[in-house]
Amino acid sequence: MATYKLLFFFGMIPYFIIAVIYIPHRMPQHFFVLGIQALYSFMLHSTSGIILTLIYSSMTVELLHLQLTTWMFLFMLIYPWGQKLFTSLLPDEQFVSDTRLRWYIAFLPISVYVGCLISISKVTFLPNLSDRLTRLAIPLFFFIIYSIVHYNSNEEQQHKRLKETKERLTRQRQSLKEHTQLMQENEKALSVLRHDMRHSYRLIYALLEKGDYDSIRNHITAQKALLEDTADKPK
Repeated sequence: MATYKLLFFFGMIPYFIIAVIYIPHRMPQHFFVLGIQALYSFMLHSTSGIILTLIYSSMTVELLHLQLTTWMFLFMLIYPWGQKLFTSLLPDEQFVSDTRLRWYIAFLPISVYVGCLISISKVTFLPNLSDRLTRLAIPLFFFIIYSIVHYNSNEEQQHKRLKETKERLTRQRQSLKEHTQLMQENEKALSVLRHDMRHSYRLIYALLEKGDYDSIRNHITAQKALLEDTADKPK
């Protein structure tokens, strides 16, 4: 029984060490996942004990191998749900990046797990089914509460991203509107310029017929000054 308890209490430590080695610089996330793994294993352990208690009316040392078998059966039975849980359980990046909340969140599951172990560390078997149900309820409630908080946080992040996207699209639409207005103004200015150029050509042609070259030079100088003044104005 002592060996069984040691393996049950600390069996996930080697996986924790491997994760830390191959995924460095993520210690808060590693401690959080360790706590979730421990609670998940604790729930399977409690559920398998409840099943055997219902079948055999009590739990004894002789039934430990059946409890392990039931544990593995439950693990495989709810594997799709467990896989989905463990691929989306990490807290949002905003919590992890907050130095004040990072370690509180990281050690929250482990704290709940230690609280569960304290009540059974010196007990070989819980005699009553109600005690087993109470032991199962603690991690179960934690998963439910965390799932709700995690879902609300994801919804809030999604709403924030949608709001940022909407604001970005609004700015782009305003920019396109201003660009369209500028193009229309340029088109209008170009139309006026064409009209002025036609008038200027007719005036120069009429002055050429009269031989009034001084007026032509004055007109060209004035047009050049006008073009330079227009080029210097900010767009």
